Amino acid sequence: MASPLISVIIPAYNHEGYVAEAVHSVLQQEEVTLEVIVIDDGSSDDTLAVLSAIDDPRLQLHHQANQGSQRTINRGLDLATGDYLAILNSDDRFHPRRLARLLEVSQAGGCDLILSDLRLIDAAGDPVTDPTHWWRRWHADLKARYVAESDPARALLTGNWAITTSNFFMTRAAYARLGGLRPFRYVLDYEYLLRAATTPGLKLEFLLDEPLLDYRLHGANAILEHPLRANLETDFLLRQYLPRVFGAEIAPGLAYLNRIKRHIVKLDREGWRRRWQATVDGLSESNTELHAINLELDSANRALNESNRDLHRINVELSTSNTGLHTANVALDQANQSLVAANGELDAERQRLNDLLSASEAKLVQVQSELDAVCHSRIYRFGFALLSPLHRLRRIGAGLTSGKPAHARDPAQLHQLIEANLDGVKLVSFDIFDTLLERLIDPPDHVKLIAARGLVRHLRVHLSREWDLADLLSLRADVEARLRRERQADAKDHECRFSDLAAEMARLLTGAPDPELADWIVAEELRAEGDCLYVKPGMESLLDRLRRRGLRVIAVSDMYLDQSHLEILFARLGLSPFIDQIYVSSDTGIGKYTGRLFRHVLETEGVAPQSVLHIGDNHHSDVKMALSLGLRAIWLDDRANNRRRAILRGHAWLAVKNPYWRGRHLMQLIAPEPSRGFAFDLGFSYLGPIFCTFIFGVIEKVRTERIERLFFLAREGELFLRLFEYLAPRLMEPEEIPAVEYLYVSRKSTAPAALADGLAYETSLAPLYNPKQQGLLSLCRTFDIPPADIREIAARHGYDLDEPIYDWHSPRYRALIEDPAFQSVVRRHGSACRELLGDYLAQNGFFSAQRVGLVDIGWNGSSQRYFQDAYGERADYPHVFGLYLGWVHGIRHSFDPARNTIFGLLYDVRRRNWLEDGVSRFEELFEEGARALHASTLGYARDANGRVEPVLKSDAAPDRRAELAMNPQIDDFRAGALAFAERFVHAARLTGYTFEEIRPFIMTLTERVVAHPTREEAQALMQVTHSEDFGFDAVMHLTHDRLRLRDFLSPRAVLQRLRGSNWIYGSGRLIPLPGLNPLLRYLDLSRIRP
Repeated sequence: MASPLISVIIPAYNHEGYVAEAVHSVLQQEEVTLEVIVIDDGSSDDTLAVLSAIDDPRLQLHHQANQGSQRTINRGLDLATGDYLAILNSDDRFHPRRLARLLEVSQAGGCDLILSDLRLIDAAGDPVTDPTHWWRRWHADLKARYVAESDPARALLTGNWAITTSNFFMTRAAYARLGGLRPFRYVLDYEYLLRAATTPGLKLEFLLDEPLLDYRLHGANAILEHPLRANLETDFLLRQYLPRVFGAEIAPGLAYLNRIKRHIVKLDREGWRRRWQATVDGLSESNTELHAINLELDSANRALNESNRDLHRINVELSTSNTGLHTANVALDQANQSLVAANGELDAERQRLNDLLSASEAKLVQVQSELDAVCHSRIYRFGFALLSPLHRLRRIGAGLTSGKPAHARDPAQLHQLIEANLDGVKLVSFDIFDTLLERLIDPPDHVKLIAARGLVRHLRVHLSREWDLADLLSLRADVEARLRRERQADAKDHECRFSDLAAEMARLLTGAPDPELADWIVAEELRAEGDCLYVKPGMESLLDRLRRRGLRVIAVSDMYLDQSHLEILFARLGLSPFIDQIYVSSDTGIGKYTGRLFRHVLETEGVAPQSVLHIGDNHHSDVKMALSLGLRAIWLDDRANNRRRAILRGHAWLAVKNPYWRGRHLMQLIAPEPSRGFAFDLGFSYLGPIFCTFIFGVIEKVRTERIERLFFLAREGELFLRLFEYLAPRLMEPEEIPAVEYLYVSRKSTAPAALADGLAYETSLAPLYNPKQQGLLSLCRTFDIPPADIREIAARHGYDLDEPIYDWHSPRYRALIEDPAFQSVVRRHGSACRELLGDYLAQNGFFSAQRVGLVDIGWNGSSQRYFQDAYGERADYPHVFGLYLGWVHGIRHSFDPARNTIFGLLYDVRRRNWLEDGVSRFEELFEEGARALHASTLGYARDANGRVEPVLKSDAAPDRRAELAMNPQIDDFRAGALAFAERFVHAARLTGYTFEEIRPFIMTLTERVVAHPTREEAQALMQVTHSEDFGFDAVMHLTHDRLRLRDFLSPRAVLQRLRGSNWIYGSGRLIPLPGLNPLLRYLDLSRIRP
């Protein structure tokens, strides 16, 4: 009979001298069918070349960048297709019959993991036969302890008698249960064996005194590179597994831990001894250096004596100089007397000029009175009235050449004025900000705040430096002020250049010049500016027309950014093809406001002032100073943009005064989307803000709670995952983003796993809370219990399977749940479900981190509760953070606070906040608005390779068919929310507001769409259907909650229909009764007490 396929994984790293021998020892195995997977882990020597020279069809060679032994072995195990799996490190070698012997033992005894004895070889491959060798004595002691102990798990706690991962031989089923190696540096093999030994149902076998593996000791073994760290890892590992193996009987393990501690102390003392000797040697060297310094000091003293003699000679010379200065002072006194006489003469001349000025002023008064008389004469008034229209026409047609600016109140008028005044113009100059470009925020200095927030985060994450935002802004202001003063001292204007500012800030922040940080500061500033800027409507077409007419177009700005920075921004905004040159005050050190920058432009461009037309929004800098130099000027006084900026300033002011308005300020920055149908519009205007704010809160919790892995739970989690993957890279540093996974789970697929130890009475009530429950039949569907298996048991207690149960507090129902026969059925089915779900979670890394987050719509956190009940006793069970949109806690699950933390980010019943309550009043809207298009998860099954895959509900199921009919509308909901996310992240970066700052206003949107819908919204949303995923195949049709005409014949019927409505406010809105919904909301909120 043919041998089953055995996959051998060989991780290779920098073993060019050993790897060929290791591979050949596998290829030469006798009587087995092989698949050999060799992975070169980024070796820096010739390991890959040696492997490439081996020609055998059974050999698969892979190469990767260095990832370490654990990841490399796990990759090999994932690639393997054999029924049995073995590992061989690239410096060890197999006995020719190792695999045949281990296969024989596994098949004969049903063993899952088999290990053999081994032989120690040296670097040359020769056996180490000396019985006093430290390693052989240590290994012999480990084997003796294995023989003395009663089981492999207890023996492992006294030491790792398997020695190496090269000793692993296991069935595929065992690997499927255990998963891959965990990320330890020195004890990854030890941890895997402990995990296997403590996993129920797995059988281990150790072939004592059958050395079928050669273990090479060559000085570069990982375990020898850092003994202290290796022992610390061992200590950590054993403290995890001791309670699982011994409980209170931990004496053997503690003895081993004590030996480890003694070894650590020994290593520590040896380290101190070496450091002390180094200190003594250093002192000796210092004494030698001190002697040399003393000799140098003697030489310096002699030099000082020479210097003192020179100083005495200089003092004599100074005394002579003082005598000369005294003579000079006498001469100065004489000069002062001459100046006093000259001042007297000047005073006399000043008086003569004042008299002349008084006489001139008197003459002017006389002339002015004569002019007034002329202006009031009839002849003058008649002539002025006759010529006034001509003067007005002249001003309109030649306003620019007469030195007065044209005044444009909007872009359309600006286009007309430019066209009317291009005669004789060779160069058109534009101001940049609020002329060519506009900002989404106001005031403009808010850009500094945005960039400072990014710098604070960068310093914390990348440089481990904590800076307060206010201190960082103060530092920037101080540096900027100093640089501006230095420019003024250099006879320039009050300007500074941002590249200089960034370099100086980087130096002050790190204590030394740091070009890399300076470049990052510049890039962050440009990112912030780029987020805020857009091209003023109509400007691109205007620039294109000017270029087509052959005119040279330039941009002139008083701005702190360098010219190169503005060129980058122009390129991003698509203006580079239209602008020939940029002149900026930061580079030149002179500004428009003094006229000096305009003079520089005229000199550089070589044009006459009257051939230049300048357009800008600042009346002083762009108009008055341009006209004073003879340039033509147009004042762009854009009223619409001024109103927009005033509104932005108003919202910013309100946001400072009252935190509630911060969410409104953020939303003000998001432009509305053109209508694309009801579902898309609702997704963009309401579900998008709500869902994006929720994910924003998730991001903040990931930061504050240091969550390592994030799991998004089906089905709402699919949209939440897409939103997170869009928002996180734009709002977080790369190092802050955790690993993410999408889990196909549901209450239906997770509840059965919690029953492996029996069904608790409280847990059994979950399906009975549903008003459509069918008693024990619903319970069986919920927990995946075959109804036929409990039919007789239920009959003994007087229950029919499909009979609704309303007396669940009765002794009869408790007796049924506590019946040993009933619990036996439950445990049998629960154990199988727990194994499958546990393997599925392990495949996705749930147990590989200490702090994980579950992201879901929430409500009751059922999946989190079932995870806890099924796996909470595992040593590797993480602390689980439930990050839920809403926390209703209607089903009173019991959570262990040591293992769980729960956050209702938008709605949490524990806060008793009426503004949040709207979320719980229309749960179906949020579930359907975020629902994935795939079917719900019913359970799990293994594929041909042993992997656990989810089993989804069939498309033929009645409720699934209803979902498929709704999917086009659901897809539009989701598309609207995703479109909103693109604008939300932009506004969030611009404002810098936190989740808690914007949440109150977003909850107002929730209140609006849930409790106060328009009639059109209510009519559309009442068409939504909603299916259950927890033991029921029923479909909820909201349209059934609409009131019928006959209901209005009876007020009682109306009240009953409203009370039973799944969305009372939708039903109420469709009743033509003004004020009904506000009344319903008031009555609903009156039940909430602070």
